[in-house]
Amino acid sequence: MAPARLGINDIPNISPDRGIFCDTNFLIFQFADTSPEHKNLYSSIFLKLMVRMNPLFTDIIVVSEFINRLFVKEAVKRKILPEQRKAFRDTKEGQQTMEKIYSQTKSIFEYPHIKLTNQGWNKKDIVNLLTVDRCDFNDKLIIEICRNNNLLLLTHDSDFASAPIDILTANKQLLKAL
Repeated sequence: MAPARLGINDIPNISPDRGIFCDTNFLIFQFADTSPEHKNLYSSIFLKLMVRMNPLFTDIIVVSEFINRLFVKEAVKRKILPEQRKAFRDTKEGQQTMEKIYSQTKSIFEYPHIKLTNQGWNKKDIVNLLTVDRCDFNDKLIIEICRNNNLLLLTHDSDFASAPIDILTANKQLLKAL
């Protein structure tokens, strides 16, 4: 059976027992400053899933990506070159930036519906993921977490277009994929 690509209108058809894995871009749209269009779309999805009491999950990999992407976004906005970012982090402005990012990160976990996966990895798991294909390594980890736990991936990331897992998205290109 081919993996499903589900949109906001498909949420009523998702079993309330089905776990949902929240990807980085969803968390950014939901918990960080972002475009109102994406924020509104994904806030609507988030609210519908919370009302339905679907279990929501994320992973430390995603939390790390969330923090790093917000930091890079702020550095780019301030025109800080990549080689200057570490030094910026040690400045007063950099520390204020990190405080804001950590506050946004903490807000994710204020929702009792969102839990961390307990995905354990062993050497064999990691070695098996070290294949050259179209996915970056973190995306491969996310796919494996979803596959191993039968989780529906909530994402806007087109990189998952050919992923062999079920996906919930508001991304029109991703909905057409497969």
